[in-house]
Amino acid sequence: RQTWIIPFFSALIFRIFRKPYIVTIHSGGKPVWKPAFAYKYYFNHAFALVGVSEAICEEYSERLGGKKVIYLPPVIPFKWSDKPIEKIKSELQIDPDRKILLFVGTLKGMKNPDKIIKGFRLSRRNQDVAASLQLIFVGGGDMQEALKQYCKEKLLEDCVFFHGMVPRELIQDYYAIADYYIIGSDYEGTSVSLLEAMYNKIPIIAADSPGIN
Repeated sequence: RQTWIIPFFSALIFRIFRKPYIVTIHSGGKPVWKPAFAYKYYFNHAFALVGVSEAICEEYSERLGGKKVIYLPPVIPFKWSDKPIEKIKSELQIDPDRKILLFVGTLKGMKNPDKIIKGFRLSRRNQDVAASLQLIFVGGGDMQEALKQYCKEKLLEDCVFFHGMVPRELIQDYYAIADYYIIGSDYEGTSVSLLEAMYNKIPIIAADSPGIN
């Protein structure tokens, strides 16, 4: 999804210096290639192409005239937190009496964090929900400041929290205290955060979109 200049000239430089390169493809959804030749040059001259889901492999192979794309799912070792929930909430300064709706990922358009917040705001019309549930975002991104401003304007600062980037070794603490996990992306390859939520046996609220369903 980046401008054609980056992949095209990357491939050109690698070829000039005879350096083989491998491309790992994490997103599907058929992004627009303009101009198409630049992207095809990049992919077709790769030593190998790897996709993180079978759907991505099929899609890119078709777009590249049958070029082989190897399926290699994400292989991050998931872990459970061994800390008591009360201790984690205390360390993270989270209200121990409220349930947690957790989002983990980049705050960018295709993941729809703005729609999640708007839906959460609508749910708070129910007083029981308003008193019992908080929404926590883990991860950074170019939408973060705008989302914070929206929450400030809509008086959601007491129930929507942005924890930013979290070290990998601490991420399991968030899954340990989550009551629900939410993912609203327009598409995913194979979502690591979704798999991790499943690994932690958290009820999931998800978009019915490719790579999730």
